[in-house]
Amino acid sequence: MGPPLTAPGAGAYFRLLFAMLPDGEADRIRHQVLPHIPDPNLRHWIAELLRDRDERIAVLLQLSRQLYHLRRRLKQAGGYLQGLIDGALQTARSPWPEKVVFCSECGAPADRMGAALRPEGGHEMVNYHLDGKRCVVRGSDAG
Repeated sequence: MGPPLTAPGAGAYFRLLFAMLPDGEADRIRHQVLPHIPDPNLRHWIAELLRDRDERIAVLLQLSRQLYHLRRRLKQAGGYLQGLIDGALQTARSPWPEKVVFCSECGAPADRMGAALRPEGGHEMVNYHLDGKRCVVRGSDAG
């Protein structure tokens, strides 16, 4: 057994694990080699391997189509959800004039902005809201 699929370098093992005979080679075996094999038992098992390959390719193609469809539907759903969010955001911001500053931490309109002393020393930027909530702006350490 090969390395775990999460191990470094496992990609090469994974490709070998699921390696498939190229189409051209399979066609060559099917049309040029198989008819000339004298042993019927060997011919039967090679034909079975080629049929198994065809079935596996059909499954992979179906999965590929399903993933393509899923990706398109997720993109469509993402656009729809973005529209819902934009509409909700516009509705939430509609009572305030255009010049209002919105808090970078919670998205609500900020009543005022200021600097506050930190208990461990230094300053931090703070957004104050009309409902009394106080948001500390991340990355605002002024030393």
